[in-house]
Amino acid sequence: MTTTKPEPILTVSQEELYFLLVLLKARRIPGLEGIFEPDATEQERTHLLDAARRALVARGLVTLQVDGRATMDEFALAVVGTCVRPLYSVIMENTGLDRSNGVFWHGIKSLIVEHSIPQEGIHRFRALPADSDLVRRFMGASEVHLSEDAGPMEEGLVMQSAFDKARQVCRDAGDEAAGGEVLMQGGLSSQAAEKLAAILAGAENSTTVAFMRHAYPDGEEELFGGSALAGPQGAVLTVPTDTGSGEVRVRPLTRQGWQDWLGLMLEVIREK
Repeated sequence: MTTTKPEPILTVSQEELYFLLVLLKARRIPGLEGIFEPDATEQERTHLLDAARRALVARGLVTLQVDGRATMDEFALAVVGTCVRPLYSVIMENTGLDRSNGVFWHGIKSLIVEHSIPQEGIHRFRALPADSDLVRRFMGASEVHLSEDAGPMEEGLVMQSAFDKARQVCRDAGDEAAGGEVLMQGGLSSQAAEKLAAILAGAENSTTVAFMRHAYPDGEEELFGGSALAGPQGAVLTVPTDTGSGEVRVRPLTRQGWQDWLGLMLEVIREK
């Protein structure tokens, strides 16, 4: 009988993570920009850091040296350090009618870290082997329900602003005809606009994925991505064009097509 070795996990509060970032002299984790700058006075910030340090010391994740320096546990340093300075990142956001949640993957040559927020203010870091099947994990984390039949929608180009407005009109106002009109004004044919409006009206969940490749020491980032929406009338994948025109390419999407696209984009950010 074979047993599966559990993946090592680090779970910390947001305040504890903020302290660890201060130790690493880091201000951000890709995909979570801005949340680690507490809206507090200098005195309040000092109290926050002191409380977080004590909690981390009590848990054995931080050690206070004789000279007063604080040092991190090796595992905490590895997983948080990978998230702070990854070679590539994949950021997934699932959005429903009244909720959203995110999952983040950050990789270096020897380690991949899956970062999730199981509840507000709690961060969970899962260490994965560098050869992990990330596409399988992407598929498991995605909340769009896809079949092998994409529906009758044809591929086309439409302005992103028109797509966003049509989605709001179809979903919130329930007016497919008005949504279709917006899509035609945005560049779709009347037939494609009608079919896409029907999909948008029934699509309660969407998954947006950003793929980032990082370069050091200059900090440059290359960004790729797209969004999947699915409903009773079919499913589509929208991907921004690289022309600077503000258009997105909309194409019908199957489960296999979604898996293939995720795998392709992962190869793109890992290829260098």
